[in-house]
Amino acid sequence: IDVAGMLTLSTLDVKDEDFLKGGTLRYKGTSEAKVENYGAIVSDHGDVVVLGNFLQNAGTVSAPKGTVAFGAGGEILVSQNVDGTSISVVGGGASGETGIENTGEISGAAAQLKAHGNVYALAIKNEGVVRAQGYNFKGGRLTLSGGSSGSVRNSGRLQASNADGSGGQIRVEGGQVNLESGVVDASSVSGVGGK
Repeated sequence: IDVAGMLTLSTLDVKDEDFLKGGTLRYKGTSEAKVENYGAIVSDHGDVVVLGNFLQNAGTVSAPKGTVAFGAGGEILVSQNVDGTSISVVGGGASGETGIENTGEISGAAAQLKAHGNVYALAIKNEGVVRAQGYNFKGGRLTLSGGSSGSVRNSGRLQASNADGSGGQIRVEGGQVNLESGVVDASSVSGVGGK
């Protein structure tokens, strides 16, 4: 899939009248359907937003001048502002498989992987690459969030840098965070900086 602007893929519903008004959109539903990517999704000048109960990426998802946002849950807010798209997972989804699993590559000016977690299920599992490389005013910010009780496991690569080559920001949060043998790199081109 190759688009020039914003692309939203979702198994959740949004009200027609809200979609037409714009602003913050509330996606909601009880579908157990998965969103699975084994190919390539690219937006050269916009954002890529993927929403659903269970999201699996084994391919590539790229938004070099925008935000790549994966949201797993049953109720998700999608907001657009001057810094790009931002998502908030506010409610759990249907039963069945839940969360986010990445074995491929996700890259954008900013990247967000957020899931509604609980103490019994893995909210986010990253064995691939998640990269945020800032563009213009958009800093290299990367977030993995399993909510207050969800489990986040990284055995892949998390990398963030700003457009000018300085260090970026990586935030990993959840009820349980396991960085295992993965790489977490927020350093600058010179190898220092970032957080």
